[in-house]
Amino acid sequence: MTTKKRIAIFSISAVLTSAILFNMFWSGDWLPGNQVKKALLENPTQSLQLTDQSNCELKCLGLNLADAKQMIKFGEVNFSKSSPRTKPCKKYIIEFEDPKTGDLFELEVDWCKEEIENVTNDDGVEGTKINEPVYLKSVSTKVTNCDCN
Repeated sequence: MTTKKRIAIFSISAVLTSAILFNMFWSGDWLPGNQVKKALLENPTQSLQLTDQSNCELKCLGLNLADAKQMIKFGEVNFSKSSPRTKPCKKYIIEFEDPKTGDLFELEVDWCKEEIENVTNDDGVEGTKINEPVYLKSVSTKVTNCDCN
């Protein structure tokens, strides 16, 4: 094999490998934080629910549920403050910095596992139903102090 041919093969393989790695790392869907956010927002059994506390805090901050979902989607999961191994609810802290105002928000989201015994399905078969509700427990920012206790 000639030197020109070796250089051509090496160059083509380097370009293809770079393209594959760039595509894989650019989207980052496989990263743990992105997996958690996807699971919280795309929960098949129940969508994101507000608690009385979080509802009060959102109103105080002039936000709504759609804003909270956007914060979760574009925020970063802080695993050092989260406790994903607790039962029955896994607690995740998501930090979001508003690009317009620079305000830093901290959202506490609980992902629970609830088992309901003796549920009958459409075929008349009894079994256990498992719900995995996601609760927005609190929304806080250092700029505004909401008294929602």
